[in-house]
Amino acid sequence: MTSPACCNFSGMIRVRRIPRDSHWTKTERATLAVSALGMLTVYLDVLMLNTALPDIQREFDAGESGLQWLASTYSLGLAAFTMFAAALADRFGRKRIFMTCLLLLGVGFLGAGLAPTLAAMMAARGLQGVAAAGVIVTSLALVSNAFESPGDRARAIGLWTGIASLGTALGPPLGGLLVEVLGWRSVFLLSVPVVAVLLSLSPRYLTESRGRGIRSLDWWGQTFFVLAIGSLTYGLIQGQNTGWSSPTIITLFVFSAVAFVLFVRHESARDDPMLDVGLFRDRVYTLSMATILVQFFCTYGLLLIITQYFRNIRAYSPIQAGLFTLPFVGGIVLCSPLVGRLVSRFGNRPLVLAGQVSLFAGLLTVAVGMSTAPVVVLTGLLLAGVGSACLLTSIASFAMSAVPPDRAGMAAGIMNTQRAVGSTLGYAVVGSTLAVWLGATLDGTLRGVIPDSSLRDAAVDRIIGAANPHAIATGVALGPGPAHPLPPEVRDAAVAAAEKDFVQGSQLALGVAASILALVSASFLLGTRTQYSRNH
Repeated sequence: MTSPACCNFSGMIRVRRIPRDSHWTKTERATLAVSALGMLTVYLDVLMLNTALPDIQREFDAGESGLQWLASTYSLGLAAFTMFAAALADRFGRKRIFMTCLLLLGVGFLGAGLAPTLAAMMAARGLQGVAAAGVIVTSLALVSNAFESPGDRARAIGLWTGIASLGTALGPPLGGLLVEVLGWRSVFLLSVPVVAVLLSLSPRYLTESRGRGIRSLDWWGQTFFVLAIGSLTYGLIQGQNTGWSSPTIITLFVFSAVAFVLFVRHESARDDPMLDVGLFRDRVYTLSMATILVQFFCTYGLLLIITQYFRNIRAYSPIQAGLFTLPFVGGIVLCSPLVGRLVSRFGNRPLVLAGQVSLFAGLLTVAVGMSTAPVVVLTGLLLAGVGSACLLTSIASFAMSAVPPDRAGMAAGIMNTQRAVGSTLGYAVVGSTLAVWLGATLDGTLRGVIPDSSLRDAAVDRIIGAANPHAIATGVALGPGPAHPLPPEVRDAAVAAAEKDFVQGSQLALGVAASILALVSASFLLGTRTQYSRNH
């Protein structure tokens, strides 16, 4: 591949002479291709799964908590391993860690595609998250190290970003197509040969590199962090099933808080911490990290809710559901290239605030559209995508402006961790809000339709257990044995009432996300005003 400036159209256009280092070698092109395709595979995996989630849920008879676990185990693995993966890559070599994590990713794909149980599926998803963390932190480093010329490096990174971002646009419709034509297992199994090809090319074309000033591995810090985020996630997801005031859930929350305190104290005492907590003494950096976390909290919570809305509530096909999410990813893909120009003209802070407002409006518009018209939902998804595009670039740049140059690498790693933590909490909190609503209201909603208490209890259990208002279409089970068919008029009325209750619970969940976003946005607006005024 050559730069466009190198093309000569049969001598008709005089082209200035380009230095030799702008002509990329075969190794440089292959390094870019392998690294970018590794990232593309990760991006596709995340977004294709959203379309497949309801089918996986039905396969394993998983309820709302099962759906949350299917979505969040990946994010949990990603959040827990991102910072540690960076340290491993610096110490043992980026090529070695990239290839190791590609192998683990392939094993995770194979395990998920062949999973016989929900537990096996979640274990495979967790392994994929851990492996994805290693691919993410090493992929860009391999590209940067392969190109010595600053100009070539900039062009290579631009192509790397474009190729990786294709997953954002292709993921939902491709996932829907695969699920509808070949079944949900194909989403994972067809990724295995892709990983195999990348593994076969990596030894030949990737060049090994290591970080300078290699740090010792922080095993205790990694352990405390995994315990903190894992206990919190488990408590949030299982709280509705076990009982929010149960000793188990309370113990998990306390354990999470203790583990987090121990993590902070341990990192503060180390000379070479995995995560420099001192960076959070800067107010601008702290508010920026909170904004990143909440952005991913809202967007991934929205994806979880909208997947259930299209597939379980409105009963759209996988392909239809994938296409209906295109306004969201389209907003990101189309607006992202414009954000850099707007930032250079107006600065980072106005773009951050514009992104927060657009994302907030998108969440509320989707919530309103759920009970009005699909076109309103699609408009809300577009607004949310535009808001995410504004935030993705501008908040990262704004945060890095508050970080000393010698801490830039660690600060970037913290940002990636915040993204993974935000998505994990988004799945857990937003999904649990819907589960709490259904547990509190569904029985009352169905009381006027199904007066018999035993029949109604069975219907409620069936609907909540499947996280699907249409689960009683074939009848309800009053005990061991076949399901008891409901009269058609009762069944239709019950499904309609359950759909309405699901929509109201989904609206509440999005309202909670929007409220948290509004709180953080207000804090960002007030907390960064002084610094922005000083710089302008």
